[in-house]
Amino acid sequence: MKGKKIIGGITVAVIILAGIGITYYTSALGNKVQKGDLNVTVADSSNANISGIYITFTKVAIKDNQSSWETHSLNNQTVNIDVNATHSQDLGAFTMKAGDYNAVKLYMGAVTVSANGKNTTYNLDSRFVQTSHTLRILAHQSTIMLFEFNSSSDLNMSAHTFTPNASIYTSF
Repeated sequence: MKGKKIIGGITVAVIILAGIGITYYTSALGNKVQKGDLNVTVADSSNANISGIYITFTKVAIKDNQSSWETHSLNNQTVNIDVNATHSQDLGAFTMKAGDYNAVKLYMGAVTVSANGKNTTYNLDSRFVQTSHTLRILAHQSTIMLFEFNSSSDLNMSAHTFTPNASIYTSF
């Protein structure tokens, strides 16, 4: 009889401890911030008169619905965005809180254009291109964001000015 009471007491203790453990575990999971990845890429629609558009990208900033900007460095990375419009150039991948974002800025530091065998530094009409494109980062997934420039309209060849405009495309 005494053995049954001890086993009964142990059983009750195990059930109580299991309940406490399950409550703690599910509470910890519920409070854990879910994250996803953002891959930023750039490209240009082809311009037959140009052999290269080299842009130095400095950072990307993403604004959430609470008006907070999250900024990620691109390490002053220079890439040729004019690669015959067949490939995009990767700028970086960032882990972010899953959710909806309502604006993106892509910052640039310098532009050099190669045309007719000559490299020319262009003035930037703006240091960034901004969009109010809705961006959704899904938990445990990668989102690709492509900034597609149009050098035919962005470049003023006679004034040596680059006015950054880009169409934004996202995919999962």
